Amino acid sequence: MIALNAFEGVRVLDFTTGIAGPLAGTFFADFGADVLKIEPPDGDPERRTASFVPWNRGKRAATAALDEPADRARVRDLVARADLVLVRETAVLTDWGIDPDALLETENSPVILRLPVWQGRTPWAGGHESQALLAAASGYSRRQSSYDGGPVDIVYPHLLYIQALMGATAAAAALTERLRSARGQIVTVDGMHAVAEAFTGNYTLDPGLPVPDSGVGPGGANPTYTHYQASDGKWFLIAGLTPKFQAMILRAIGEQWIIDDPRIAGDLTSVYANENREWVRARIKDRLATRTREEWLTTLRDAGVPCAVLNEPHEAFGHPQSRAIGIRQEVKDATYGQLTIVGQPVTPQRTPPVIRGGAPEGGNSLGDLDWLPRDASSPGTTGGWKGRTGGSGGEGPLAGVRVLLLGSFVAGPYGAFLVGHLGADVIKIEPPEGDPWRTRGFYYSDGMRSVALNLKDPAAHEVYLRLAADADVIVDNLRPGVPAALRVGYDDVVTVNPDIVTVSLTGFGQEGPLAMEPGFDPVLQAWSGMSVAQGGDHTPVLYTVPVNDVCGAGLIAFAACLGLFHRCRTGDGQPITTSLAAAGMFMQCGQLVEGATEVSALTGGRDFAGPGELDRYYRVADGWVRVQALGGTTADDLRTVLAASADSALEEAFASRTTEDVLARLYAAGVPAAAARLARDVVLSGDHPGRFELHRPTEDIRYYRPQRYAEFSRTPYDQRMRPPGGGEHSLEILAELGLSSDEVADLLAGKAVHAGGPMTPRVLNPYR
Repeated sequence: MIALNAFEGVRVLDFTTGIAGPLAGTFFADFGADVLKIEPPDGDPERRTASFVPWNRGKRAATAALDEPADRARVRDLVARADLVLVRETAVLTDWGIDPDALLETENSPVILRLPVWQGRTPWAGGHESQALLAAASGYSRRQSSYDGGPVDIVYPHLLYIQALMGATAAAAALTERLRSARGQIVTVDGMHAVAEAFTGNYTLDPGLPVPDSGVGPGGANPTYTHYQASDGKWFLIAGLTPKFQAMILRAIGEQWIIDDPRIAGDLTSVYANENREWVRARIKDRLATRTREEWLTTLRDAGVPCAVLNEPHEAFGHPQSRAIGIRQEVKDATYGQLTIVGQPVTPQRTPPVIRGGAPEGGNSLGDLDWLPRDASSPGTTGGWKGRTGGSGGEGPLAGVRVLLLGSFVAGPYGAFLVGHLGADVIKIEPPEGDPWRTRGFYYSDGMRSVALNLKDPAAHEVYLRLAADADVIVDNLRPGVPAALRVGYDDVVTVNPDIVTVSLTGFGQEGPLAMEPGFDPVLQAWSGMSVAQGGDHTPVLYTVPVNDVCGAGLIAFAACLGLFHRCRTGDGQPITTSLAAAGMFMQCGQLVEGATEVSALTGGRDFAGPGELDRYYRVADGWVRVQALGGTTADDLRTVLAASADSALEEAFASRTTEDVLARLYAAGVPAAAARLARDVVLSGDHPGRFELHRPTEDIRYYRPQRYAEFSRTPYDQRMRPPGGGEHSLEILAELGLSSDEVADLLAGKAVHAGGPMTPRVLNPYR
């Protein structure tokens, strides 16, 4: 066994500033890569806050000037010897006198990870990186539930964190492919790719259905899946997502009569229908206001109902559970001193992350910066292929990789889907009754094949082991202890497949006081402090987008690519773990910085429009516009641009003009602003060619869904975008395993295996 970290010896040159690019590079630094950050002479603007530390930890840095011949020569030399180059646009390389196309024709050329703000021309003046403007222009902010139904400004840069994560994942996949081909390529993950990953459930839409009403209050549409206040004034969350848990909640709180009320008539999905939502919510609210939070939590937990307290962010960060999963990391930073920051959310057993210090000091000379030497005994970064991964298969950087999925609902299936979207063949292993979320969340299983196994049956378990023996990665989002109980985890599979990579996501991690608690996305929103931070001094907010689930899915995909890269260099597999709790901390990583210098974290409020009058949403005559005036722009400047009187309120100045007029005036004046669009309008606009695909499974059903989550210049992929029926491919897969027709018949007769047919996907009304 070769003892090295997953990306040890990998050379990463980081030209990016801001959030998404630097944070993508940090994923490689945490696992041993030598990351050199090249900054402009005045440095990365983010250096002014301690958030710079978690976004740039473990790197080395120097400044370089384009007009300095020695710097230009040095940069060209470093690029020529790099394995991975991070840029916002490839024009950065051109500025340094490097032809990207010519570079990729050289022997052992690097992977170039491109992380632009937008696909094509950025719709706001200046084109700077901005969570707020990206959320407005993409439809993300209009989907957030609120009181008045208008857009809500998210207090965290979640989309930029997702862009970083997806960029690191795509780059790791391309580096894995480079081990086989010894060739680099340009990988692009732009802001809209990030939105597609975070917003897949909302971008998957039937244009014939009404636009979902977001004016349902900050707790969302589902009265059994939201926050309530107890008699002591303390907030807590109940997480009754499926009818099973909805019924458990109503019985536990003594409101079981709602189940049989003629307006519900036993169909608990009806509780969040427009005509029922408010009266059900009012009844539950009144009931839960009769006892203390602790009393209700005890009652609900005894009944098996998922629930959680609502913490402040730093309460969660300091919780024993955060310490147990190792997400708190102490670093010594040259600028800010001793800090506690959010560490790496992915934990491989054999190649654990090592955070080698705080952020690099600024102002170092480029002439003093060079690559660390590579250990001659270690595997190389190109042309080496010691693992079993590879072969023919379909397109994509992970062509030939086979993934088994043991998971349900969102994070597990979606994580495996994202690996499939890199070219892997994904087999979804379901119980005979199927994934409970397969109908509503069909888009998380697109492109997979399904085999239905009763894993408690020894014959079905034998089929599973035969599948596992030929797999490269196994993904699960089962509770701790369940893989061992079903005999499907790493320790069981390694006996038939010594180099298997397993990726397990749980709610709260494998160990710690909350490890066995159920972990749904809203539970982690509540527990992690996100809901309180977004609500500020008003009612806590349930994010409409399942931020922890979609981040958890991205962490699964990154973990799989990390494990494959390490295996392809060394021949060694390993178990890798992550959790929704780790995702919840990662999605606050720039805000959760503790020490001598702490970050002043933004908090929201009622229907939060933004942090100030020059940085917020404004209602216009036909919609909403998000303004983010930079530098020395003043309110008077905005009044002048809008041709408003000097004494008029900005709200009045905006409200009197149309979106088109406002945006034209602001763009011409160099003031960044974007229209707050609806998701449906974004999908149907035609502004993003190739990003959305129309599906027509039957004559009367049509829907759009995202088609691209990253782009590869040399190994493009074209994922099959059809969800499987439960057990639809059981017979096909059994035949691939070499089972005879008699053996298959016995498995079906004994109900060890279920064979089903195709499913007809249909977009359903939102549940949150």
